[in-house]
Amino acid sequence: GEMRSFIHRLAALVFMGTALVHLALYLLRRKLYGKIFLTKKDFLDALLHISYLFDRTDRMPLMGRYAWHQKMEYWATVIGAFMVISTGLLMWGFEPLMKTIPLELIHYSQIIHGWEAILAVLAIVAQHFYHTILNPLVFPMDLSWITGKTKYSLMEHDHPLELMEIESKKRKSDEE
Repeated sequence: GEMRSFIHRLAALVFMGTALVHLALYLLRRKLYGKIFLTKKDFLDALLHISYLFDRTDRMPLMGRYAWHQKMEYWATVIGAFMVISTGLLMWGFEPLMKTIPLELIHYSQIIHGWEAILAVLAIVAQHFYHTILNPLVFPMDLSWITGKTKYSLMEHDHPLELMEIESKKRKSDEE
């Protein structure tokens, strides 16, 4: 009971700190993250990619730096983090707050907090593990999170627009 609660709150502080650092880096380096916003093209890419996976078309959509599923996973993480942090803070038990908000809000927070945590774990197992570990193009593990570099074959397959942009910039700098 008490130790579990302490560990959970300690982990919450680490999680909130990580979220704040991410937000600060995002705000400071906005130009680097500009391609993470969802566009109409991402929704079309999703339809084409799903058609490709179900063998309805023979070509993958041409995706850029972030594939549609990476953007969806990122934004699901951002929204999920907001949900978990906000509901967790409501339940933390700050006395002044507890006297001003309806008790039902605390109950709803408990439900949302728990189900969001379950949803996050399921999303990690179902999607993130596949794309970073089980995908034949990266198996046994995509090491880009350590090296900062992606395999050429993976770039060709999943991020051809980004690859074209990199190669175009390289050609231009070689010509100068």
